[in-house]
Amino acid sequence: DGNGANGHILLEPTSTNLLPYSEDFSQWLIFDTITRISNYGTSPDGTQNSYKIGSSGGANDFIYLSLTITASQSHTLSFFIKNVDSTQTKFFNPSKSTMNINWSGSTITSIDSGANYEAYGNGWYKITSTATSNSDGGFISRFYPSTSGTASVELYGYQLEELPYATSYIPTLTGSTVTRATETLLGSGNSTLINSTEGVLYAEIEALVNGGVDRIISFSDETNDNLIYIRIDNTANRINSFARGGGGTYNTLTVNGVNQTNNNKIALVWDASNVRVWINGSQSLTQSINNSPVGMKTLTFTSPTGGNPFYGKCKALAVFNEALSDAELRFITS
Repeated sequence: DGNGANGHILLEPTSTNLLPYSEDFSQWLIFDTITRISNYGTSPDGTQNSYKIGSSGGANDFIYLSLTITASQSHTLSFFIKNVDSTQTKFFNPSKSTMNINWSGSTITSIDSGANYEAYGNGWYKITSTATSNSDGGFISRFYPSTSGTASVELYGYQLEELPYATSYIPTLTGSTVTRATETLLGSGNSTLINSTEGVLYAEIEALVNGGVDRIISFSDETNDNLIYIRIDNTANRINSFARGGGGTYNTLTVNGVNQTNNNKIALVWDASNVRVWINGSQSLTQSINNSPVGMKTLTFTSPTGGNPFYGKCKALAVFNEALSDAELRFITS
């Protein structure tokens, strides 16, 4: 951002916004009584393009689109909302279950289990809800601006993805779905600057979802014979670290109790004697090394051979050409 404090690299998988009109709510159908005002306020993208959606207080005042999606698959709905004068709004999640959002003025006070919210500034919230689609593959994107009394909210950026988590917003502006390509970052490193016998792989990272799939950041000789890597594990709240030299036995350090979606600072240290992992200011594990890795030259957001790409946010990534002291490791990971 502007002060340089919160910037990060964001790497995400291929995903499609399955909703054909993510911003133009005039294209959504109306049930009973709804008012719609385009370009009402400033949306999270910084332009005046939000929609004000209002209800007369009827039990069936809502807007909607009907879609056919993959049956019995995990989907995630997300959208941005800002309150005008509503006390409760509600929407259908991907399984067509009703999710209620409760307001006190401009602040969300609670949301039903199965949905989450995140403040985005200027009164805006991002709402997300993950659920398994129905066996018939039908989905209705019902949204109710108010469940009691005449009231309104602002809406922006409605999205439905066939993923078990939400990714960043993919606009659909012309009545069709839009797909974002896979984002990768590969091929960093310089063998002339790397110590062949010791070092530190440091990463300040935040996963998109806690568990579900393995995601790797590695430093290697571009094979699985000599490597150091950090793996955000497919088991929630677990981070694994690995070291291997000369095609020998893997040294594995498993740390539990770490929420993968938090901003975690991880340092994996190796030398001729042992391998250690520091996480968020504390040394978590140490292990005698079987064989020291050699010929290290490539840093990548995948495994050494290109598998298990890391999808998430990365604020810092570095390789130190020496094994730092405990005091230095505590400092950089705190």
